[in-house]
Amino acid sequence: MVAAGLWRFDEGLRYVFAGSEGEAFVLADDPLDYNVGYETIEMRGHLDDLPNVVCEDYHHGPWPDTVEVKNWVRAALGTDYPDTAAELMPKYTGDDPFAVWVATNNRN
Repeated sequence: MVAAGLWRFDEGLRYVFAGSEGEAFVLADDPLDYNVGYETIEMRGHLDDLPNVVCEDYHHGPWPDTVEVKNWVRAALGTDYPDTAAELMPKYTGDDPFAVWVATNNRN
């Protein structure tokens, strides 16, 4: 099972990923930043790939680039789509804070 969601903590909200194999990491420090439109984030290795490559690999068809949605996001939210999902992911100097929180609060 895979889940993406909002992690609420003292400093605010972050958009996060939690996987059934124990993966846990922050996708974006600001939920509005995560707007790239990937169909799946299940495999972290694909976050460096262009959306059209991911689409072709999984669906054997062209990427349905939604120009109208991108234009709306840009105008309404003041943010833009990056080339890859990895560009949205924060770069921490230490451990990923969500991964640390999950490890610290794991009650198995």
